[in-house]
Amino acid sequence: QQRHRGHACVLVADAFESQRSIVEGEVRMLKSRLVETNEAVLRFPPRLKEISDQRAELEDQIRETIRELHADLELSRVEFLAQLRQLAQQKLRTLGAQRRDAEAVRASLERALVFANQYLRAGREKEVVAVSAMVVRY
Repeated sequence: QQRHRGHACVLVADAFESQRSIVEGEVRMLKSRLVETNEAVLRFPPRLKEISDQRAELEDQIRETIRELHADLELSRVEFLAQLRQLAQQKLRTLGAQRRDAEAVRASLERALVFANQYLRAGREKEVVAVSAMVVRY
């Protein structure tokens, strides 16, 4: 370092070496950061593919789960409708049998009524007494 007109001066050669050392340090740091950045950039495509593959796999799983749920619901619908038809048929058979029984009782009562009225109109005392026992049974 030298003095020139009241201020310190540095020779260009000395300044060059000092600045060169600083610039070389920065270059090494930039090269190191460039390597790290390149490595980071290289990790993106596989990660992007992994995320895309995961999304596609999950979409397939969702579609399959929904398909299975639809199939289960359809099976339940078919089973419930079959049970409903079976119960309705049983009730219809039971009601049909009850109707036939009620119609048979009605017909029997109508015959008994006709029979009883005939004896009341035309019958004698002994016949009315004998018929009354049969009519009371109903």
